[in-house]
Amino acid sequence: MRKKLLPLALVFAFTVSLVACKKGDVGPAGAQGPAGTAGPAGPQGVPGNANVILYNFGPRTFSFTTSYILSNLSRGRVDSSLILVYYTPSTGSQTSWYPCPGGGTDGAFETRDFIFQSSVSPSTYTLGVRTTDGAGNPFTPDFTFSKLRVISALASSILPGGKASQVVDYSSYNEVKKYFGLPD
Repeated sequence: MRKKLLPLALVFAFTVSLVACKKGDVGPAGAQGPAGTAGPAGPQGVPGNANVILYNFGPRTFSFTTSYILSNLSRGRVDSSLILVYYTPSTGSQTSWYPCPGGGTDGAFETRDFIFQSSVSPSTYTLGVRTTDGAGNPFTPDFTFSKLRVISALASSILPGGKASQVVDYSSYNEVKKYFGLPD
């Protein structure tokens, strides 16, 4: 019987010694290991310009001329920005964008735009849009723009004189939207 109790006593003694042990104090921190190697560089992202303002205007019905207030524009910004205007006529597809200045739906009219300082203090700029019959005469029947967008893109650099090659077809709203990464 003694031989049967000996293994049981050893298991009991081992269990008691494990339970009776306490965790020791934390030792000092070890030295920093060597740095790993960097992974491969990712692909180049699409070039952009963080200094782009997009103005969205809703439906507007008018005869010959209308205007839109452009907030947050200073003379310096107007003088050093590319400013583009696009509209969607109510008579056309709601996914179409026409450049201004330019020909309108089916060549029935032409648009012109201009920007001027409408108030000095506080400084306020206004976008004027005119519609003509193509011969320069006012297009006077009431006309509705379903929506109008104005894009003000501050120049990254300004160079004197010269003519740079054109990268973007600015008469195409979709190309400009893609180039500047604008939302739909």
